[in-house]
Parts: sequence; structure tokens; C-alpha cells
Amino acid sequence: MPKFLLRYFENHDLKFHLFMSLALGLLFRLIAAYFIYTPMALDDLNHAWQPVINFFWGAPMSLPSYRSPLLPYMLYGFLKIGYWFGFSYDPLLSIRMMNVGLAIVSLLTMVGGYYYFKNRENKLFGITLMYMLALYAAMPYAATRSFGEAVAIPFLMLGFGLCAYGEQKNKLWVFALGFLSLGISVLFRYHVGLIYVTYVLILLFRKDKKYFKTSILVGILVAGISISIALLYGRYPMQTLYEHLAVNYKYDFGACKWYNLILLMFGLTLPPFSLVFLDKIKKVFMDNLEAGICFLVFLIAHTLTSHKEERFMLPIVPLLLIFMSALWVEKKDSRLVKYTFSPAFLIINTVFLFLVVTVPSQKGLIEPLFFANKKLSPEKGILLNSNISKWAYDTHLKRSIQSIDYLLIEPVTPVYLENLFEKNPNKTQVMIISEDPKKLLMLDGYKSSYLSCENITYHTSIIDKILYSLNPKYNGRKKTTGSVFCAKSGSN
Repeated sequence: MPKFLLRYFENHDLKFHLFMSLALGLLFRLIAAYFIYTPMALDDLNHAWQPVINFFWGAPMSLPSYRSPLLPYMLYGFLKIGYWFGFSYDPLLSIRMMNVGLAIVSLLTMVGGYYYFKNRENKLFGITLMYMLALYAAMPYAATRSFGEAVAIPFLMLGFGLCAYGEQKNKLWVFALGFLSLGISVLFRYHVGLIYVTYVLILLFRKDKKYFKTSILVGILVAGISISIALLYGRYPMQTLYEHLAVNYKYDFGACKWYNLILLMFGLTLPPFSLVFLDKIKKVFMDNLEAGICFLVFLIAHTLTSHKEERFMLPIVPLLLIFMSALWVEKKDSRLVKYTFSPAFLIINTVFLFLVVTVPSQKGLIEPLFFANKKLSPEKGILLNSNISKWAYDTHLKRSIQSIDYLLIEPVTPVYLENLFEKNPNKTQVMIISEDPKKLLMLDGYKSSYLSCENITYHTSIIDKILYSLNPKYNGRKKTTGSVFCAKSGSN
């Protein structure tokens, strides 16, 4: 570990570093909340943002039966708080308000890290973990994602922290709060139930009757909360869980290779630089046995299921950071670590940290709609969409803008737009979005006595370009799209 970092860590107590990690964590989460306005997957748009905006406008959420209303209700609360403060409606602002709410909730992650190592004699373990949870590149990004795997993170980490601290200090009520927090994480992502059950079985195997009974009682309480949520939403008890399991078993969802998940978790440790910690893995694993076993059970179970996606691993990233932090502290005096892992990690993580909190992905699907919001007049404008961004319309496009969906088989010509204006005499503006920018070339900077077009705008990001080039088939939603704004010559 670098000397400057050690001096900083050692010159202040644990509480100081808790507040600093909270401040830094919040800063980068708020940056992500502002810049990352695009969805990571269809889930956060179709099952979170869109139902919340529907509900805000007085329509039913229309959630599928296998999705819990807990997260949408939570996001709706963030949205209402924003409007209580006087914010007016805007699609982009709505998304950012929901992101900010999630960013604030995610601060529980660092609190969990504080309690997890709080009772250790060497305070460097806790200090390193808190900053890892705050500034590890994936964490601020995940903290503002609106799907269960991401929202489960703060409650899961807080749960592990309180459980560890409660056992070490023999405070049963603290341990119970920890298990309750673990249970809440399960309500956001049912797969986290693997961790809950594993932890309970560990307590049973250790013959800790007091803590085992507590975990069972808390589990009954959590089940009661889940049933209450289902009943309030008009479902029968445990219907959401049953439907969730049935859908994942019945349908052939896309899946990565079984070993991809293992490679992903290994990749997050920054190999080959992390190989310098091999001699300490056994010790650190035994020192954090509960977290280690839960981590392995969750990872192995997901490699065996038919529906496998990398984002499913998000809940156990904080558990991985427990081990990375402990390994770094264990070998803080190693020259090999000092000249390999430490500089590599600090440089690479810093670069990725700024990248992931400022550069949104899937811009090709979303950014054209924001351009339409800015460029088109609701009274004078038409949006022509060519098989792109339809699933994002209601979330990212202002409701007052008229849109026409059609498939661009041939390139769009000036004559086509002139005929469109003749059929819509009260319209003077048009914006065309195409998933194939080449179909817009005839309009690129076109000028005539009747029609005036701007140059084509290409919508993409560095992240999108990299991911699309690596796997065009799997990352089709990250391809570059184009848009052109045109207006009748002489119109305002």
C-alpha cells in the first residue's frame, strides 16, 4: 500500500474515514445520477422508470406479475419528494431525481463497511473497505441503477456489517437488525435469498442457537412484509416470488456461458496484478468465513442456472471488496504489492471511476429522444422514428410531442419530407431518428427553398463503441444511431 495512503489512513480515526467515505461516495454517486440517464438493461426501464412515471400520471403501474412493486413505490417516493421541492415535470429530470434517491440510499453500503470491521484491532481493514465501497469504479454506477440487484447492495452490505458487529459485541438486537437488512435486500432481489439461507445454515452448523433462532424469527418477519406488499398490490401471498421463479424456469432468457460469471468476478480483482495476494487468500477467507461461503454459494448457484447474466453478480460485489480490502491490508508492507497491485489499481480504478460515472451507455437509443425534447416544438414538430427507441418513448420523450413510427426501408429523401409537410400543413419541423445513419445521408446539411436540414448527429459513447465492437450481436442496443432535424425554410 502506498505510503501516502497509509499515512492518511493512520492519521485519522475510523469515524473520520466513515464521514469522508460517505462524502466521497455521495459525490461520485451524484455525478453518476446526473450523467447516467440511460438504462443498463430493459429491467430498469420497463419495470422501474416506466411504471413509476405511469403511476405519477395517475395510470396503473402495469407491472408483470413476477415483479415486485417495492422498488417502483420507492422510486415514486423520490419523484414525489422532488416535486414537493418545486421541480417541474421533465423526463430527464424525473430519471435524475430517482437516481439521486437511490444514490442517497446507497450510502448505507459504507455504513455497513464501517460496522463490518469496526471491532477489529487493526482499523486499516475497516478504513480500506469503506473507501473501496465508496470509490471502487463499479459502486457509484451500480448505486444509481434502478433494478433489484443494484438496490439490494446497500441493504446486503449493511446486513453483513451489523451481523458481524452484533456477534462480536454479543448484541443480539444489532444482529437482528443486520438480518432484517439482509431480508430487505431479498425483497428487492429474490436471488439474494441464497445468501440469507446460506447464512442461516452457517449459524445452524455452528450451533449458535441464539443467533440461529433470531435469524429464523427475522425471516418470518421478512416473509410477512413480503406478503403484505403482495396483498397491498392486489396479489395473493407470495405470488410475486412464485411467478418470478416460474418465469425464470419457463422462458428461454438469454444467458452467458457458465464460466463468464467466474471470469467476471475474477476480472473485478484486477488480474494479473491481484495474483500477488495468492498466499493470503486462505487466511482472509477463514477470517471472513460467513461472507466467503455466502459469496461462493451465490456465485456457484448462478453458474448452474439456465438464466445467467453478468448483472446478477452485483449483490456480491461488496463481499468481493471485503476480501480485496483485507488482502491489501494483510500485504500492505509487501514491496511486490507496493510496486505492482497498488499503482495499477489506483490508476486503473481512477480512470474507470470517472468514465463510468460520466459516460452513459446505450446513448444511441436514448439520446435522440432528448434531442427531440429540445429541438421540436409540441405545436409544430413531428418525430419520425425508424424502429429505434420505441421502448423508451414514454419514459424519455415528452408527452406533448407527436411521434410517427415507421420502418425506413429506403433512404429518407427531401421529397418524402415535403410530402409529409403537405399532409400536415400545421407542422413545420421534423426530426428523423434512424438505427442506420446511412439512410439519412440525403438529408445531411440539405438546403432548398422549401426545406432546411441540419447535419446528421451521431449518437454513441466510448463505452458503447467498445462494447458493440466486442460483441455486435449481444450488444445490439449499443450501436450508433443517427438523427437529423429539418424545418420548412423560413419557419421559426
